[in-house]
Amino acid sequence: MQPMLTSCPAARYVSLCCVGFTTFLIRAGKDILNNFILTIAPAATTTALYFIVFGTFIGQRVGTIGGLNYAQFISPASS
Repeated sequence: MQPMLTSCPAARYVSLCCVGFTTFLIRAGKDILNNFILTIAPAATTTALYFIVFGTFIGQRVGTIGGLNYAQFISPASS
């Protein structure tokens, strides 16, 4: 009896995992975009309110930190 010659089962498993992971990423991306108000908007709103409240009200009391005002210090993009 001759042994059956098949392709490497590990290669098929990796291929199957890649298909499953790609499918998961596509579905998760669609869910995030479909539920934008529930997923991305709260995080953006919280961050914006943090910069506004702390940058305006607390920043007046803190003064300068390392030559930067407080608003520039807490937001790296405005440096």
